[in-house]
Amino acid sequence: MGKALEISRSIREGKWLSIEYDSKSEQRITYFWARVIDVFVKPNVRLKVQMFNSELSMTVMDNVLLYYDAILDARVIEGTTCEIQSALIKKITSDYQAYAFLEYLGVNERVLAYYLECSKHDKEASIRQFKLVEGLDDDILQGNEYRLNDKNLKEMIQSLKLQIKEDKNDTNQHLVKLAVNLLAIQTSRGLFPIAYRDLLFNVEKRTLLAAPYISYNLKLNDEQDNPCFNLSRYYDGDVRQFMTQYETNREALIENLQTNLKKGERLNEMPYVFRFEKTFAINLKDEYSKISAAYQDNRLSEPARVFFGMSANKRRYRANPIMAVDSKVNMDQYRTIYNAMNQPITYVQGPPGTGKTSTIVNVVLSSLLNRQKVLIVSNNNEAINNIYRKLSSFMRQGELIQIPMLRLGANAYIEKALQAAHELLFSYFDKPFDKAMKQRLTQAEQAVIEHFAVIRDQLRAYEEAIQNREQRESLQEVLTKLNNNAEADEVSKAMMSAGIKAQMANIPAANVSSHLAPLQVDSAIVYEYLYLRSLECINHLYKKGNQALFAILKREEKEVRMLEFKKYISSKDGLKSLLDCFPIIISTNMSALKLGSCEPQFDLMIMDEASQCSNPYALLPMVRSKRALFVGDQNQLQPVIVMDGVKNSLLLDAYDIPPQYDYKNNSILSTMLKVDPLSTFILLRDHYRSHDKIIDFSNKKYYGSELHLCSRRSNPEPLKLIDIDSSLTNEKNTSVQEAEAIINEIRKGESQDVAVITPFRKQADLLERQLNEAGLDFVKVGTIHTFQGDEKQKIIVSSAVTKNTKPSTFNWLKNNQELINVAVTRARENLVLVTDMRQLHELSQHETNDFIELADYIAKDGKLEVSYKENEIFNSKVKNFKYYNTACEEEFLGTLMHLKTVFGQLQVAVKVKVSDVLDLDSVSKKLFIYGNQAHFDFVVYDMMKKPLLAIEVMGLEHFSELKVRERDERKQEICRQCNLKLISIHNDYVRRYQYIKNIILNTLKSS
Repeated sequence: MGKALEISRSIREGKWLSIEYDSKSEQRITYFWARVIDVFVKPNVRLKVQMFNSELSMTVMDNVLLYYDAILDARVIEGTTCEIQSALIKKITSDYQAYAFLEYLGVNERVLAYYLECSKHDKEASIRQFKLVEGLDDDILQGNEYRLNDKNLKEMIQSLKLQIKEDKNDTNQHLVKLAVNLLAIQTSRGLFPIAYRDLLFNVEKRTLLAAPYISYNLKLNDEQDNPCFNLSRYYDGDVRQFMTQYETNREALIENLQTNLKKGERLNEMPYVFRFEKTFAINLKDEYSKISAAYQDNRLSEPARVFFGMSANKRRYRANPIMAVDSKVNMDQYRTIYNAMNQPITYVQGPPGTGKTSTIVNVVLSSLLNRQKVLIVSNNNEAINNIYRKLSSFMRQGELIQIPMLRLGANAYIEKALQAAHELLFSYFDKPFDKAMKQRLTQAEQAVIEHFAVIRDQLRAYEEAIQNREQRESLQEVLTKLNNNAEADEVSKAMMSAGIKAQMANIPAANVSSHLAPLQVDSAIVYEYLYLRSLECINHLYKKGNQALFAILKREEKEVRMLEFKKYISSKDGLKSLLDCFPIIISTNMSALKLGSCEPQFDLMIMDEASQCSNPYALLPMVRSKRALFVGDQNQLQPVIVMDGVKNSLLLDAYDIPPQYDYKNNSILSTMLKVDPLSTFILLRDHYRSHDKIIDFSNKKYYGSELHLCSRRSNPEPLKLIDIDSSLTNEKNTSVQEAEAIINEIRKGESQDVAVITPFRKQADLLERQLNEAGLDFVKVGTIHTFQGDEKQKIIVSSAVTKNTKPSTFNWLKNNQELINVAVTRARENLVLVTDMRQLHELSQHETNDFIELADYIAKDGKLEVSYKENEIFNSKVKNFKYYNTACEEEFLGTLMHLKTVFGQLQVAVKVKVSDVLDLDSVSKKLFIYGNQAHFDFVVYDMMKKPLLAIEVMGLEHFSELKVRERDERKQEICRQCNLKLISIHNDYVRRYQYIKNIILNTLKSS
């Protein structure tokens, strides 16, 4: 990722470096370890270091000078530690320009390096018990450094050298570290540490020291890298809570674990030393280097550009054709299809039961109509499997249509896909796609395009009308603010108002109707086209240019076929050939790495369940696609992050990462929505799954009453509360009384389409056991993570809240939006809550919360006023531009109005370099250099060409608070010394600013 980044990180974090150095005096390349003590920039850049070379001596050499330009490679040595040089850090930050060579190259370098580290720490570890020396453990836990003997020292150095070698060879598939146990679960299968401290090696002192932060294992693998431990099976509640509360609420968490231990299992707090090894299936480092190079060469795909803070390209008013498989498509779904075909990036929030999967399928079919290549991805296998199943279900005249797609990913999926493709070679050999078939396809394609042309044209007009309406409403509010400006004189007000009104007159009237002319889709036309288009694609296998692919698919030997296929599609030309025959590829985010090179070969990426996708792996399909459709729901399950918060905070600080890119607290959907204020956002509003009374709770609580309730289910009693007495219960997070009530409830009903959801693993185990004993084994039982994307006619929620429930446990449950929303929205006809209402109210301490509100809502048959749980991103996107930085707008407009009042006629220039606006001869050298690099978005002049006001748009290159202050202060200082007013436009005002900017400027120039 670059020597500057590695050196900077070693200084910030206090770590040793592995150095490859061009020793010109010795005329050879040398290798050694170094710790940076100081940096000098004059007369040339040199590093003052401590040096260690075990090949020459086991002693550290002090005060060695290295020439920066002679450093060929520098890499942080993980697992090492040294004293942080605070004076050096202060020197660097106080003279930013002089030490600019040590800065990371930009947002891409910082974020990619940060994600690379996060991916290492968020991977399940394989564990080997490793007692280093007698008496070591207690010393370490008491905060003392332990001095290694010669044997231990050599073993440690050798282990680190092996790690460095793998890293340099780009085969870094293993990460090895030592740790000391704080809390483990002892089972018959071994000891599984769940809380521990990393052991860090101080090269200078030849000692080991426990890290100041605590790390956690939520999952563990055995030595063969097979899953062998999952903390969620022992901890009732969200395992993320375990990490955040361990240090402050340790005893309560231990008590929680103890209630779930099985016979023969126990907790173990002995300070054993362990050797952890993490194995990585893919090499992110090499991929990220390619992404970084593409960034530098301006070759990034549009989705990746926007991810890194570059504004989305201007909306394109294209009108590519669209299609849908049937008539069950509403306005929001059609908007999704249209925008996905015509815009660079589209965001869709798909609440449960709003037809998200069906909409994605129609987007895929529209891509097929436009002869585009589509990559469908997710972090969730079940989500993309649902899409695959729907695309595999189309029939024409009783014959299954073989949509030209492959479900790739893990080897098992690839093998199945290759076998299906192998069989296609022979089943379609006698169905040549001749001239007559081509003519039929042309006619069928034209018929589909014409069939949906009216809808497409309506959608185009609707999208344009929405933009026109937003612009007119924005300008109308601007007019109101101008007219209310008491400081401006009436003549200036009148001139500005007249100018804006004249500009507004050129904006077409926004007659926005959310209703489309009804279209009865002729499925016969659609299926005829799909059949012929699919046949055409599959027949491409017999083309001369695809002979290599044909030969691979024809092979009978499965293992050889697999190896050759994976190698073939990893190349640009191989993937191009594959997409010629199978233009629809379905895969996980991680497995997208196997597809071609790091450049856009797909026209469209569709990422389903984007709110569950973590950023490091979501980037892999994004860089391979020209456009992107992100589909998800921020109000449902988020990514499960294993890495602990303390380690994340250290990495955030070390890499200087802004909050938009925080790995632990963002999904790819939330990050993109934060960095991209301009692209289209669509909420699927029509809900079809649940009875109106069931879904209306989530609608009001989590979606601001924006959903349209369309299920029309007639069940007279969709809600039911079973209030039980749990006073006889002795165990925590378990209620036998609830289990008995649930069995009775299921026996009374006729449907077998029933599921039971509970927050607690122990209650799930009890329910499953008792339901099986009662002969009700058809009932699915589980915690909330097992039900994402599922639905049942009847959902029973077992709270397992009893007199033994700890307040800390209830605090996790009471406002758990993910759990409550997913549980409620799984039910079609009936939602039953089984709980002890008295205990709920006691634990709530007479204060409202989401769970007690749900219980009261059900108890009152939906006749309860439900409070809305504010969501900033949801509000800002659903309400579009109406949520913006009003203070910024008032300063912007007020200043312009003042200038108009004082100076009358004005001139405007856009995208102007600071040095072209201001005379920088009198400013310091540091400001002079910066002023020749920086730009203003636009500048207002008087008629004598004197600058009066400058506007700048703040991008995401304005990083940490320190850097923002430094850069802002530098530009502000230039403007202050030159007596020029500067206004900064931040991300929370950009969308509104774009709507009003040009008209305001035209008005200033013309009036």
